[in-house]
Amino acid sequence: SDLWETPGQPDGLLLRGESLPEAERWAAANHPSLTDTERDFLAKSQRAQAAVERERRQQRRIRLLAISSSALSVVAIVALIGALLAYRNAERERRTAQARGLAAASTVQLSKDPEMSVILAREGALIGRNSDGAVDRDALNALYNAIGTSRVERSFQQDDNVRGVAYSPDGQLLATGSSDGDVVLYSLADGSERLLGNAGSTVRRVSFDPAGDQLAATSGDGEIVIWRLADGSSRSLSEGDTVLDLAFSPDGRTLAAVGASQIVSLWNLADGSRSDLAPEADDTLTSVAFSPDGRQLAATGDDGILRIWDLATQAQRAADLASGRFNDLAYSPDGRRIALAMGNEPYEALVWDLETGSVVARMLGHTNSILGLSWATERDLIATAATDGTARIWDATSGRLMLTLLGHKERVNAVALTTDGSGASTTSNDGMARVWNLRFILPEVVQAIDLTPAGDELAAVGIKGTLWTLRIEPAPAAAAGDSTTLNPQPDASGRISNVLRRFEQPMLDVAYSRDGRLLATANENGIVLLYDGQSDRTRELAHENQVRALDFSPDSSLLVTANDEGLVKIWSTADGSLQQEWATPTI
Repeated sequence: SDLWETPGQPDGLLLRGESLPEAERWAAANHPSLTDTERDFLAKSQRAQAAVERERRQQRRIRLLAISSSALSVVAIVALIGALLAYRNAERERRTAQARGLAAASTVQLSKDPEMSVILAREGALIGRNSDGAVDRDALNALYNAIGTSRVERSFQQDDNVRGVAYSPDGQLLATGSSDGDVVLYSLADGSERLLGNAGSTVRRVSFDPAGDQLAATSGDGEIVIWRLADGSSRSLSEGDTVLDLAFSPDGRTLAAVGASQIVSLWNLADGSRSDLAPEADDTLTSVAFSPDGRQLAATGDDGILRIWDLATQAQRAADLASGRFNDLAYSPDGRRIALAMGNEPYEALVWDLETGSVVARMLGHTNSILGLSWATERDLIATAATDGTARIWDATSGRLMLTLLGHKERVNAVALTTDGSGASTTSNDGMARVWNLRFILPEVVQAIDLTPAGDELAAVGIKGTLWTLRIEPAPAAAAGDSTTLNPQPDASGRISNVLRRFEQPMLDVAYSRDGRLLATANENGIVLLYDGQSDRTRELAHENQVRALDFSPDSSLLVTANDEGLVKIWSTADGSLQQEWATPTI
């Protein structure tokens, strides 16, 4: 205390720490004898120590607050991460549920409104894509089914049941005939329509002449009406009884007609004269057709007998093919086969070989009377129309069903194929004439499909080892009555479906990379095909046994493949090198 009494009273001399308690005990014991300086020194030392203690307590509080804040921050961050993950999972589950709901709705709409089915399925596929680019499989399958089912390009509404239908030879016009006798021409370029005239009664069949200059229509009152398309003028040929079918000869000089008169009428269109071919039995004839070379004429009817005339000699050949009614017939493009549509059970279409005199294909699938059929001139396809409300597309050689056209609400009365088989038109009692796109029909069972991230291309792999790609986009609504749907689009070379590769073994899986640049496929013999759409380069990656699954990394730099024995491999997509492999445990 004596030193502290020096001028300035330096704080450094004040007692602190353990020294202060000792001084306090000494002062307590010697309190009466303490000097004023000693008492002042002790008091200031106590105040200084109290200040130090307060500072220490403040520092401890600060440290505790800092520690607490840090802990709370960690907890908050963890909670935030958890919340984000939970949100992402919930959002993914919500999107998946929404996508599958749309897929289910699309499936329900397939048989009711195929166009709406496509819209729902495409939306489901886009919504069902998760953050790494993978598409929900249910949504993808629904999209493929919808695209395969709904192929309507145009729909034309009429006021009555629509019966007959025919394409012009150049494929630019579509003609229809209806129960009220109206014959209408539609432009397939812009959807415009032209009422050509009225035949006076129900029109069951319409037919263009080979030059596309005239159109003939049957009539229920026994008349055949022929219009000139250039000026709309018409003339009539009187059959005297209901006319059910007619056909122009390949040279356009003769018109054949059949119906309730039980004969085949041959009209010379130059002078209007008529000659008849009489069958050996008295039954209503329902259908007639010239052979492609014009040398033969075939007719059939209620008795199930196919009759073929040599037009040079008028010699008749007959084949009893059914115990019921045939409603329609058509020659194959080479003239060696004839297809017939059966009007009674088992509701099948037959393909009869003229050389062997035997049935070489049967097309079973309709559940009610087949009313019409058509054979594409340049493609081995047969189309049938039936009372069951469907039209079906068949492989003419094997008789295999390739496609069912759904969407009409009542029976389908007639069907016509374009010459190249790329399109079909149907008419129905629902008052609609529809134009269908047949460009993308896969000739084998599809094993797997995938959609690009942009949703503009579909890849499919088949059981026979074929890989296809199909460009899809919403069709423009060009004219009133058009339907909004997805249509296959041609590439630069005009192709609709692009066959990238064919293998001898079935393909099992297909996947697009997240950037849409790469396409990978897996097949049954362990070959993985990696196709680069930008460089048009293809790599083959050798994996053992059947490769069942494959997928790309989110950045598209790696491809993972797995076979049926649990062997997993990871490949570089840059050079095709194997990066890693391991065997998964088997159960």
